[in-house]
Amino acid sequence: MSTIAETPDELRARIAISDKAAQGLVEQIDRLREQNAILLAALEALMKMMDDGLLVRDISHDHESGWAIRQIPLIRTLGEARAAIKGAKP
Repeated sequence: MSTIAETPDELRARIAISDKAAQGLVEQIDRLREQNAILLAALEALMKMMDDGLLVRDISHDHESGWAIRQIPLIRTLGEARAAIKGAKP
């Protein structure tokens, strides 16, 4: 907060620090946006490979007791991935 005792030079120095911090935040947001776009594209590609049958789950254990229950975390994660893709789209 500015005080009467601040000289114009002190005030300019404080504003310069604020501008530099703001610019740093803008640059960080830009980097995060770039990383988000890369991660979204990778996740979309993985989901497409699954939809196209290129990535399939192992069915050799389907006959085992409790196997379906142990798949719940995988199914939940896939649902979350689809929701993340949908939520990232404008």
